Amino acid sequence: MRCPFIDYIPGIYEVVELEEIDGIGFRHRVIRIHKSKYLVLGEDAVEAIVDEALPSARPVGRGCESIHYRAGEKLLTIRRLVPEGVFEEPLLRVLGRMGISPKPLGSYMVETEEYGGFEVAVLTEYLSGERLDMVIDRLVSSEEWREVYREMGRALDTLIEADSVLIEMGRDRVVSPDELGADWRDRLLVRAYQLGGLGIKGVPQLLRDLYHALRRKGLPTAMKHYGYVHGDIHLGQYIRLGEQLLLTDYMGEPYREPIPRRSVEEILRDVASLLNSFEYILWRHRSKWIGDAYEVIDKLVESAYASLYHGLDKHLYLANLLFWRVERAAYETLYEELLGTGLSWIPLRIIADKGGELLEHL
Repeated sequence: MRCPFIDYIPGIYEVVELEEIDGIGFRHRVIRIHKSKYLVLGEDAVEAIVDEALPSARPVGRGCESIHYRAGEKLLTIRRLVPEGVFEEPLLRVLGRMGISPKPLGSYMVETEEYGGFEVAVLTEYLSGERLDMVIDRLVSSEEWREVYREMGRALDTLIEADSVLIEMGRDRVVSPDELGADWRDRLLVRAYQLGGLGIKGVPQLLRDLYHALRRKGLPTAMKHYGYVHGDIHLGQYIRLGEQLLLTDYMGEPYREPIPRRSVEEILRDVASLLNSFEYILWRHRSKWIGDAYEVIDKLVESAYASLYHGLDKHLYLANLLFWRVERAAYETLYEELLGTGLSWIPLRIIADKGGELLEHL
């Protein structure tokens, strides 16, 4: 469907491009960052889309960039901040048919002469189940570790199934694997610059040290499964409907800039994001777990290796996994700091823990 309310759009703006990072080891090095363009919806535009798409809807939730409205068995997600070149409905069309994600019922587009089309809203079936992070939180609190592993294993399997489909869908647009490792590694410098600018001490220097160590070893590498993946995996993105587990929200990380929202990733990044999300819950219950939780994580690491990288160098797999855990945690720290959640201490601990482990591994 075409959104007829473009007159309510106040305009397009660009996220500032970070062209150069000074004083962190490469005086003449230039980090080339894509300029992201966004369309911003005003309140009138949001109301107009609701009136057109789902007139009897009521608001049921709000995210960093989106507002969710429900009417009966339909859910309308309207994006107040719409990233360039990110379209969720075509992905849901494929994954919904496979029973991995909610089925889409339509989408609303805004066309601009200068920047092309923006997907401003998606209409899907409403999922009445429970978010998986709440399920895991409850199980960890009651120390039901066998059930924790069962649910986390299902989450890993669902992630691998969804990402495998997404990688295949975008295979013709993937760049050379030789270019990917350096681009991924550069993210540590970008996040070091950003976190230092927020006044965080210690961690920016650790990220720089990791960058130099990884550069000497030629890591990370595009191992086997890389392409366009989910890109913002955490346990709150899963909905549990009885024994069925569905994955939602394929719009990517809200505060990813200046790294492009749609970037080629190794599937291992989403695995790392899932492990980080699990640790968020564990640290909130830190008085209740010691060895049992680590055993769950170790089993998930082994399961991901067996499912995705069996036969490849195990040492290389673990080094890449540690890199992605640090890289994702650096983004998570930025996210928590910008939103003022008070939770940035959790990804900061992950960076310190896994960053130190990675340096030893190298």
